[in-house]
Amino acid sequence: MKRLIVAALTALFATCALAEFDADAAKAFCETEWENDFQMVAFCVDQQRAGAETLDRLYPDLDDIMSERLAVSEDEWGQDMKMRAFCLEQQISARAALPATSAELPEDIAGIIRDLCTADWGTDFQMLVFCTEQQVAAWRQLNN
Repeated sequence: MKRLIVAALTALFATCALAEFDADAAKAFCETEWENDFQMVAFCVDQQRAGAETLDRLYPDLDDIMSERLAVSEDEWGQDMKMRAFCLEQQISARAALPATSAELPEDIAGIIRDLCTADWGTDFQMLVFCTEQQVAAWRQLNN
């Protein structure tokens, strides 16, 4: 059920991420961060708009797993569109890099490491990459 709701919300947001962007809300958010530093407030608002544009670009290509990662970033960063977009981009990049982290290992060892890291980190691809790299380095140390 959770996946269905996330998928439905992602489909909805795919068509309206910039419609969701509210310059006044972004300004209020940025003023909370930067108070009377007008230059930084203006910069922050521009960054929030850029984050919303990035999310707009990424939404249509999200599968169920990346939709879950997006929901996590939304929970963590709330109104901060720039950080939500940054986190999602990091997860997408880490997911693409993950297979290469254990590619040169024997398949049985790679499978053990994959299972161990997945049990600890689920679909947090940044942490899966980190965990896998650490496990591969330790395995190599023990087997050289």
